[in-house]
Amino acid sequence: MKTKQTFSVGITPEAKRLLRELAQVSGVSMTAVIELVIRAQARQVGLRVSDVRPPVCEGPHAGI
Repeated sequence: MKTKQTFSVGITPEAKRLLRELAQVSGVSMTAVIELVIRAQARQVGLRVSDVRPPVCEGPHAGI
């Protein structure tokens, strides 16, 4: 099952305009553009999902 997680990042107004334009001309959502760019960059540097370790949970919820 695929799950989506929400997170926020700060980007410049110029980057946001470019993101909006890329989404519009591509016919996809801004979220899809971000996903596609991340995956393309990972491929370019030779990363695969199997190469990435899951985050380690620390703090009061560790081990839950």
